[in-house]
Amino acid sequence: MEISGLYTDKKRVIPLMVQQYTRYRSPDLSFGDTGVRKHMQRVILNYKPESAIDADLIVRYDNEASDSARPAPYPLDSSQIAAQFGNAVFSTASSAAQFVFGGPSQPLVRQSVEGSGFTVALRIHDGGETAPYSLKGFQLEYQVGARR
Repeated sequence: MEISGLYTDKKRVIPLMVQQYTRYRSPDLSFGDTGVRKHMQRVILNYKPESAIDADLIVRYDNEASDSARPAPYPLDSSQIAAQFGNAVFSTASSAAQFVFGGPSQPLVRQSVEGSGFTVALRIHDGGETAPYSLKGFQLEYQVGARR
């Protein structure tokens, strides 16, 4: 089942129904010149998870044309974030008391990506069984290629 709409509260994406897919898609970004190819290198994503999430970062080129590059989805997994508050344990398993080490609650994830195109769009999909999270922003790093 897919979601028919989203409720947004200050960039917070909340599914309308339980176990629905949540999707975000950025506009197609041309970086000011649609005639110059951009070779994407990495995406720096800033988000705020309320708990562990399991979503995919998808990069699409040239207005999602069928003949453009379509790299495989990149996993966006909050368990890979070092010392996320509430998840990272700062003691040994044999300790009588388990202490939680406070870490960044709004991580910056640097994801290397591949592909090139004249425009680029980012999508984030999750399977509908993820806790709420807020997308704070993203930055794209690329090199300028040849002109059409």
